[in-house]
Amino acid sequence: MKKIPVMMIACLLGVWQGCSDKPRHSGGFGGVFERLSRAQGLTEKRAYFTSDTVSAIDHAVSQGAVSERDKLSVLPRFDEKTKWEQVLMKVDGERGMIRIRYTDHPVENMIGLAMDFRMKKEKGTWKIDLADEIRTALQLRRNRSAAEYIQRVKKRY
Repeated sequence: MKKIPVMMIACLLGVWQGCSDKPRHSGGFGGVFERLSRAQGLTEKRAYFTSDTVSAIDHAVSQGAVSERDKLSVLPRFDEKTKWEQVLMKVDGERGMIRIRYTDHPVENMIGLAMDFRMKKEKGTWKIDLADEIRTALQLRRNRSAAEYIQRVKKRY
């Protein structure tokens, strides 16, 4: 029986994966972005954000910075119409950062935009951490510029 060199197998696997017709997404951090894109509504989507992020959104609602109806619009849009690629990923223990670039998005000016997301592991699962950004918006609200800041955040995502 002939032995196939390991390098030949590695090359064949590389070519096979490169020819795959599966869309390329960011599989980093346990595929949190892929799962988020399949989630429906705020109840399902909030499971992919840290508990601090969810608390910050609820606090923003209680402060009147965001209406109950607009909670979902504060979060970045990931759904079946949104495609992206991973540009950079860094992990440091229970925290990390990922940069994604939108390759297709319902809002045309988002296509090509690269975004950084802080990640945090909670109970063994990677989640997106936007708590600081939301708290910053609330702080700016106290300075009478929160509405403007939240509008910029909404446009960014």
